[in-house]
Amino acid sequence: MTYDEAIEATVTKAEAFAEIRSVIRAAANARGCRYRITRDGEVHFYGPMPNTNDTGWYLVGWSPEEFADEVRKTA
Repeated sequence: MTYDEAIEATVTKAEAFAEIRSVIRAAANARGCRYRITRDGEVHFYGPMPNTNDTGWYLVGWSPEEFADEVRKTA
């Protein structure tokens, strides 16, 4: 792999992750929540937790890519 190919692959990967983050951000905003993606790749939302009256962090997906795919399917 040449240097130019490596740079192009990095840019493409960064663009893809930026698009995944925008899908997750839109899903969080629709629920009135904030989001975070942990080092392990888990997606968490902070807001009113499902089926409770409590507010806090809760797990919504094990992987940003899979969660974004699920959001796209249901949209």
